[in-house]
Amino acid sequence: MPVFWLRDQTVIALFVRKALNGEPITILGDGSQYRNFIYVEDLAEGNVAALSNVAVDQTYNMEGIRPVTITEIAETVKRLVGNVAIEYREARPGDYAGAIVSSEKAKRDLGWEPKVDFEEGLAMYIEWYKRNIKA
Repeated sequence: MPVFWLRDQTVIALFVRKALNGEPITILGDGSQYRNFIYVEDLAEGNVAALSNVAVDQTYNMEGIRPVTITEIAETVKRLVGNVAIEYREARPGDYAGAIVSSEKAKRDLGWEPKVDFEEGLAMYIEWYKRNIKA
């Protein structure tokens, strides 16, 4: 059984905790900021693959399957947890919008690519959270 612990203030952990406590999810800005979230087991498999001889003195990006916006995170949490309000507030100056990276080199050299889509990984995290944190 994997461990799904996330730092308390990461966007996913914060949104899930608020939703399960019946609090509104707050999005700063328009919610278009994005990340390529990666499921912990996919990342672990990528790190193991990077132990191969072909990876000596190489650097690899390991990212999730696709970009996920902050709004998509909130809407997915709402769909998986139940009815929760989503509120938008003014953006913080200089907030990180996202960046394009590629894990193609890891796929080409190591035969690695992520398998778990964002919603599937989030659903597993929510179930873990309910059993272990919210209990």
